Amino acid sequence: MTRRAIRCAAVAVAICGLVLPIATGGAVNPTRIVSTSPSITETLFALGLGDRVVGVSTFCRFPPEVLKLPKAKDRLAERILSEEEIIKIIAMEPNIRNRALLRLLYFSGGRVSEICDLCWRDLQMRGEFA
Repeated sequence: MTRRAIRCAAVAVAICGLVLPIATGGAVNPTRIVSTSPSITETLFALGLGDRVVGVSTFCRFPPEVLKLPKAKDRLAERILSEEEIIKIIAMEPNIRNRALLRLLYFSGGRVSEICDLCWRDLQMRGEFA
């Protein structure tokens, strides 16, 4: 067994073997599995559990048997705003300080916890932000 196969098997055991018993309060032998990641799908098939897989993510392409399985809907894309929507939201903010913080947060990709520690004196204004 290769190192990758061993790692994949460990992930599958952790997901299928530990999470389900903890969540249900006892040992569970799942008969129907919906895989949410290509690596998990490949591992399940490598472990001989492919007959239990009843659904996969839209990213799963291997092994070929998964192409026939139903795809789980990706709901994350429904919640992501477009760049134009973000720019409009930022432009609608009347307070210059809040507008600068929103731009900083969006364009830097900073986490909220990182941005919260900033002070006004930490920011330098440029013509386009005023």
